[in-house]
Formats: sequence, structure tokens, C-alpha cells
Amino acid sequence: MVGRLSGIGPAGGIAGTMLTGFVLISVVPVSVILIALGVVLLVASVLVDASMRD
Repeated sequence: MVGRLSGIGPAGGIAGTMLTGFVLISVVPVSVILIALGVVLLVASVLVDASMRD
């Protein structure tokens, strides 16, 4: 599990940086990006918590 997350982390960081820098900021206001990111992180944390409890 840890090895898989360690491999996915850098790829996600690079993709997120490129997407945010070149696409999202030019199309969507920053406040909307931050709210959407908060919602996505909250949903992801609930899903991970639910999967770890099973």
C-alpha cells in the first residue's frame, strides 16, 4: 500500500501542477478552484476512511 502511494504521489503532484498552472487558473476563478479542491479532499478522505474500516 505504501509503495503504491509513493509511486502515485509524484505523478499526481506533477499533473496537478500542470493542470492548475496552465488550464484551471486561466479558465476558472481561484476561489472556485479552492472550494472544489476542499470538496474533493473531503470526499476522498471519507472514502478512504470507509475503505480502511472494512
